[in-house]
Amino acid sequence: MRTGQIDAPAVEVTWHSNSGEAVFAPTYLEHRFARTDTKAVFVVPDPRIGNRSVHAPDHPLAFKGIDQSVIDPQTDSAVYGRGVSALHAIRRANPSCRFIFWSLAGREMHNRREGRYVVDGTYRHPTWNLAETEAECGDATISLQGLLHDRWSSALHVDAGSHPSWYGLRLLMSLIENPAADALEVFHDILATSGRPVFDAPEPTVYSGTSHWLRTVQEYAQRGIVSLGPNIHLCTSEDIVAGRIPSSITRACYITRTGSDAPADAHIVEALINVVNHLHAQCPDSRVVLWDRAAVMAADTSFPWSRSEITEDDQSPYAALRPFAPEFPTIESRDIEKVSPSIQPTLDGLIALHRSLGGSVEWEPFPDLP
Repeated sequence: MRTGQIDAPAVEVTWHSNSGEAVFAPTYLEHRFARTDTKAVFVVPDPRIGNRSVHAPDHPLAFKGIDQSVIDPQTDSAVYGRGVSALHAIRRANPSCRFIFWSLAGREMHNRREGRYVVDGTYRHPTWNLAETEAECGDATISLQGLLHDRWSSALHVDAGSHPSWYGLRLLMSLIENPAADALEVFHDILATSGRPVFDAPEPTVYSGTSHWLRTVQEYAQRGIVSLGPNIHLCTSEDIVAGRIPSSITRACYITRTGSDAPADAHIVEALINVVNHLHAQCPDSRVVLWDRAAVMAADTSFPWSRSEITEDDQSPYAALRPFAPEFPTIESRDIEKVSPSIQPTLDGLIALHRSLGGSVEWEPFPDLP
């Protein structure tokens, strides 16, 4: 909402966020929404968050994040039990509080798509399952079970961590406005009224590179969230070096993440230049775009590696890129989001760069909606 990606709910809402903290963390249990009988919707964190506290309760990060080194069935069971007990405590203190198990539902959707914990066609996680967890909390739950088997459920998330996509955020806002609504019906209505973007171009165009922007386009296209028109072709760096880009291509854009998280050393830049040289030889109308670096700089004003590395400093390895006129796209706050540990493009961010590169965007209905 702050960046304008989605509208605020139609009802007045006071927001409280402790991202990455366990549901049983004191910050939640002591907050006003958990201690007074007031309408509240709690988007419950991932059930494994805070697992460090099982073994090191006095650790300064006991309630923060997931410690990969202590993941085992016993720890999972202990941390899940603490979470359920905390939810019951919140509900006793505030009978009007409702729960949305967004992260748990996302976990289950991803697991089901990958065939994990499925035996004889039946999904069963050894510790946490959405149906049982929602039943445990009874009428306090705003159920997401109807979404588990939906064809378009992958449109709800931007990654395997279940961070909500633009469609997911709109669903959450709708459920906050109307907790009694059926989540699947609301979701299908969102898809039907918004549609999905179709990326195309006036002439055959290749997108290639290592950027988070390009990776997101690829993932969204595979999941059917974005449709690619006949003039948009995605190629790998290996395809370029091997000369495998289609002969019909007249425009090309290499979108790289090089230098977005640390100064790139000479051999990384050399490898990049090798790919770009091959691309330019096959398609003279080629561009190099540093989307990730521009995104990090837009998100963090203290970013230590300035643009002068490329545009002014002749001693930088980036100086070799200057003949290709590397571009820094304009990044608005609504174009990016922090998805640990990187900066990712929003749907607005995908559209913005595509259009800035000369592409077109139309909208079409999602197919096969009921």
